[in-house]
Amino acid sequence: MDKSKGSNSIGTMIGAIIVVIILLAGAYYFYQLGIERQKNFQALLDSAKQTATIPGEIVTIEVSTTTKK
Repeated sequence: MDKSKGSNSIGTMIGAIIVVIILLAGAYYFYQLGIERQKNFQALLDSAKQTATIPGEIVTIEVSTTTKK
């Protein structure tokens, strides 16, 4: 009976180690996913800033649409 108790505790330890490894792998995956989303958002923000960089043009467009001819 002692032999079966020893192998049971070893199996429990191996199972716990496997679960911890899977949890760590999942945490790493979601961490990398968050970093990728942040990079994509920053690239999108930079692109938007380059698209509308001259506020004077916007004012000119607003004035030309509101003035009466």
